[in-house]
Amino acid sequence: SQLALSDTTKMMVIHGFGDASAAMAYLDKAGNAAPREIIPWLPANKYFFIVIDDQNLEILKVNKDIPLYKKFLSVYAPDKFPAAK
Repeated sequence: SQLALSDTTKMMVIHGFGDASAAMAYLDKAGNAAPREIIPWLPANKYFFIVIDDQNLEILKVNKDIPLYKKFLSVYAPDKFPAAK
């Protein structure tokens, strides 16, 4: 499903993973394929992939603070989501 966080920020949400490990495996595969097979027309600096559970998605829908969520991810999974520079 698609979620509009603002006029310029849209979020594509994909559900149905058995656990976080399965979601991360999909993220790796999709992230590698995106520039060539999924969205080759979109510059890489215009999109990113994150993993989010239902509870945090509901929070994000309300506060719409992507940078804060990315910071949260960088604390809990720094190898997959390094802190922004």
